[in-house]
Amino acid sequence: MGKNPEDAYFLLGISHKTAPVEVRERISFDSEQTDEIASGIHGLEGISECVVLSTCNRTEIYVVRTGRPKSLWKRIGDFLAEASGLGPELFNYFYSSEGLEVAHHLFRVACGLDSMILGEPQILGQVKSAYSLACDHKTTGPAINRLFHHAFRVGKRIRSSTSIGSGAVSVSYAAVELAKQTFGDLGGKSALLVGAGEAGELCAQRLADSGIHKIFIANRTASRASHLADKLDGETVPMEQMLELSASADILITSVAAREPIIMKNDILPFLKTRGGHPLLLIDLGVPRNIEASVSELENARLYNIDDLENVILDNRDRRKLEAEKACELVRLEVEDFCLRLSERAVAPVIREMHDRCETVRRSELDRVKGRVNAETLDLLDLVTRRIVRKILHNPTVAVRSSESGEMRERLLQSVQVLFMGKGHVDGQPENAGSCMDTRFGGHDVE
Repeated sequence: MGKNPEDAYFLLGISHKTAPVEVRERISFDSEQTDEIASGIHGLEGISECVVLSTCNRTEIYVVRTGRPKSLWKRIGDFLAEASGLGPELFNYFYSSEGLEVAHHLFRVACGLDSMILGEPQILGQVKSAYSLACDHKTTGPAINRLFHHAFRVGKRIRSSTSIGSGAVSVSYAAVELAKQTFGDLGGKSALLVGAGEAGELCAQRLADSGIHKIFIANRTASRASHLADKLDGETVPMEQMLELSASADILITSVAAREPIIMKNDILPFLKTRGGHPLLLIDLGVPRNIEASVSELENARLYNIDDLENVILDNRDRRKLEAEKACELVRLEVEDFCLRLSERAVAPVIREMHDRCETVRRSELDRVKGRVNAETLDLLDLVTRRIVRKILHNPTVAVRSSESGEMRERLLQSVQVLFMGKGHVDGQPENAGSCMDTRFGGHDVE
């Protein structure tokens, strides 16, 4: 690890910017899998702290390292390749960062600047959940804590001081827009929604707002499907009967957390054959995907996955470019602030010890005259000596605090420790040479 405190941070990730959905789904982890991945990576040589962030559009590993970043890149990459079963080809999709670049990237992620949907609000909650999960399993520490808590502050600040999230489309919005582009007016159409989670509920609400004729809802938890159906005047369908509806519905949208597809080509084929040439629009919002990719080969099936929604999303992104520029500038300033905080934290113990040592000398000398002067004079001496010590320490304190990380700071810190605390040596001088704790000069007291 380098001398600068920020050098410890390292990131390895994969996202919608570097990998298609068929790769991302192989390296997308649910909470139970994330626990296993985080524990495994935390146990790798050269890693002291770790957080795993896994969403539908990214999987990122944030670590505090104690080894060289190049070898660390391979160790983490090998671990993820084995866990996903993808093998060495996974390395083609990775990106990595180290030092303050990690803070810059995480801050962008937390405020939605790095999302497929610019400014989307869900990501900050996902970052918080990932951090909370890591805390629960004790893979975090002081350095990760500082980084992520600052990221939460950045996300909140940018939400409140810019309009980057104003009018931000969701994946659910894009799915309904795609349905409109396909069919035009949805007034006479019917839709089957599989999955009544957050994304599914947003889809159902937008379909209802768009005037859809009928909404059918299938969900693993029947009570949740019933609640949503009652809310939107829809109708529930048992999960085991959802394929039957594919024979008559116009739109089928899936949003289910599942490790394997829930709709297979051979299972849906018989129902598509009965449609009489009438197309079925299938929109798969799941990562991993809910619908087998080969369904797109079937007649009457028009299948879109989450990556196919990007064109719909880009129109909205262009309208909010100005707010994104403001947010980028705020992120830059926050990275500088984070660096300054790390810098001050690194020198704070030395500055505090310097002041404590000199205060100890001051009090010791006051104690020596306590019995020789009256209380009023002692109070005056106490005030005067406090001022003298504060003025003497002002310049070295400012110099150390304002110094940039690197060789100059190391020399300043070393000098302070030698001159004020009698520690170490400078330029080959013996330890304790010139210590201010030595009250003798030339063999005589300086009293």
